[in-house]
Order: sequence, then structure tokens, then C-alpha cells
Amino acid sequence: MSSSSQDFIRKIKELEDKSKAAEFDRRNYEIEKQKEKDRIEFYENDNARIRSENAQLKIEIEILTLKMENMQLKTGQVNSNSRLSPPNPKQPISRFPLPNVEQKHSIDIFQPIMSPSYERSKTPGPQQKRASKIDLDPSKIDLAYPKQKNESPVQKSRQTSARGLPVATSPPIQINPIPNILNKQDCRLEGNKINHSPKNNNLCIVAFDPVVSSGITRFQGFFDKISSNCMIGIADASIIFDANASIGQYKGKILSYSSINGFLQHMSFPGIRGNKQFINKQIISCEVDLASQPKSVHFFVDNEEQRNYVVDIPPAIRFMICLFNSNSQFTIQKLEKLSCSSAIGVDESKEFEWGQNWNNE
Repeated sequence: MSSSSQDFIRKIKELEDKSKAAEFDRRNYEIEKQKEKDRIEFYENDNARIRSENAQLKIEIEILTLKMENMQLKTGQVNSNSRLSPPNPKQPISRFPLPNVEQKHSIDIFQPIMSPSYERSKTPGPQQKRASKIDLDPSKIDLAYPKQKNESPVQKSRQTSARGLPVATSPPIQINPIPNILNKQDCRLEGNKINHSPKNNNLCIVAFDPVVSSGITRFQGFFDKISSNCMIGIADASIIFDANASIGQYKGKILSYSSINGFLQHMSFPGIRGNKQFINKQIISCEVDLASQPKSVHFFVDNEEQRNYVVDIPPAIRFMICLFNSNSQFTIQKLEKLSCSSAIGVDESKEFEWGQNWNNE
């Protein structure tokens, strides 16, 4: 074999070696790139978890603060109009000084008092004096406020305590809602909007994390590009939705408020009439109160409370929406923890119980 042939073969081998080295470097680059991508995804998920845990801790702190504030209001230790401080052992403030009630005392309720209209004092006659002596027994002294008139939870304001005093309110605590989209061919998340695919009219059920299990929580947003129907509501936290499932498949486990005629759907379909139907771009809110008994859920259209509401809801729920129409969308506005309920009751309001069959009258 000539030297020129050997040189040619050597060059071919060198080129092959360089090609193999380049391929090896390329594969290493792809592996490192995938590892970096996995690391970024891990850190993003870990960051989202930390944010969620932080939000939950803030909620728990706020709930404990509110419980302490309401406890102070019930014992009369603070002024309801001011920001409340931790409990202190001071006695409730009275308009008139109280005697030492360690033992029985006798006081004259007609002791001379100065009239605001006259300079002289007013003194009772002999007969009044004989009937004016009362005994103070420590076990009989009642410093409670006057009892309030019995009213249903819907008729009385949720912003008053058991003694009729205003409950101290705090700014809402914002929570980051995380949508669980089962079939990304039907729905997808873009920013704060959930968009239905333009290629079909499949039912798209989207449930939101985190699970709500305490306090008062409000979920709010609006639908757009709806041509027939859409829904907002709550689902028992134990439910695992299937892609392209029907609403009736989860009968008794979900509660939905339909845009068509304002039906509330739970055990039967189309459901109970009475709430307003809603249209594109109207603000729709769903508010659950798990701090009261019974636990309840109310709906609002453009901040107007709707007449039908549901009680005895599950102790842990997720908020949910349903989209049907192609190109339809739902815009998430907020998920927030409230210090008191927005529901104050409306005329002709009706209460329905979770898990029961409802009939239109």
C-alpha cells in the first residue's frame, strides 16, 4: 500500500475520532442541559411549596389572632374600635365603680346623685328608701351585655360578635390559587386565565389548590366568551376528578352555580332556581364559611349576595369552575382569607342542606 493511501486512511480515522468526540460532547451537553432543566423545575416546585406553606402559616396566624381578639371582645377587655392586643388580666370597665364583691354588700341604689339639669341633688322619700336596699352576692352578679334578639344566621350580620359588638376586622390575606387542569388538550393556563381549547366543546373541570379547611375564604373571577353555560362552585376535597367527566358523575360531592337561570346543582340537575343568572364579564364570587356552625357557602354576582345558599358543607373543600364552550375562558381575580363573612342575608333567602335532595317550590 502506497504512502498516499495510508495518509488518506489516517485522515479518515482522525475525522471519525473527531466526529465521535463531538458526538460525545454533544450528548454530555444534552445531559447537562436536562439536568439543569430538572434542577430549575425542582427549585420552582420547591419555591411554590414554600410559598404555599408560608401562606398557610399566615392564615393560621391570622386565625389565632382573630380568635384571641374575639375572646377579648367577649370578656370586654378591649375597645372593639381599636386594634386588639394580647389578653390582660384587667377587669371589665363599668360606668360606675363596683364594690369589692369578695363578701356580700348592701348598697343604696337611691344614693343622692347630681342631676344634669339642676344644681341640687335628688333624694328619694322614706318609702323609696325602704325598698332601695339590694344585696350583692358575687355568685349573682352578671356583667353580661343585654341579650340580643334571636335571629337566623342569614338575617343577622356576620360582622357582630355574640354580644352584639362589632368584630375587629383585618385586611384579607391573599392566597395563590393553583389550578389542577386534568386535560391540557381541552384547557390550558395562560397567566391568570384558564382558556378552553378552540377545537372542541368538551367539559373542562378545574379544581383549585390549596384545600380550604378553616376560616372564611372567598374565590372570585369572571367568565368570558361563554355562548351556552359555565359554572363555579365547590367540591369535596376528597374528590379526584377524571378528564372529560360529566357533572352528574359527582352528584352529592360538588355544588355548582350555573350561568343558565342561576341554578344551584348538587343532588339533581338542572337544580334549584332562585339565584340570578350571570353573563360574560360579571364578577362571580364563591365564599365559604368554615368558622361558623353550620358551615356554609354563599354566592355573589357583582358583589350582590344571592338568595339561595347551602349549609352543612364538607369540612374541607376545593373551589372549582367548569368550562364547556370552545374559546371560552375564566379569569382568576383573587383567592383570599377573610376575617368576617360578607354574607349578611337578603330578602327571601333560602337555606339548603348539603347531601339532601332539593325541590323547586
